[in-house]
Amino acid sequence: MPNDQITETGGAKIGMAHATWPFAKLTVTRDKLELNAGIIGDLVFSPSDIISIEPYSVLVNFPPLLVLSPTSSVPKFC
Repeated sequence: MPNDQITETGGAKIGMAHATWPFAKLTVTRDKLELNAGIIGDLVFSPSDIISIEPYSVLVNFPPLLVLSPTSSVPKFC
């Protein structure tokens, strides 16, 4: 049976708050995207909550960041 879940450990920026590596965990399944960002909090998105997920490269030799664009029904963080 293939694994239907992807989990990655890294950092996260939610609004103005930052969780550096290794204090954030992203888990993706067919039904949800979950971001556990330590003391910043946990966010859970269903497919209907997400407009797009796009790579964003800052530096050439570093892995790209992911930018998640939620729908307007998802609360905004400042």
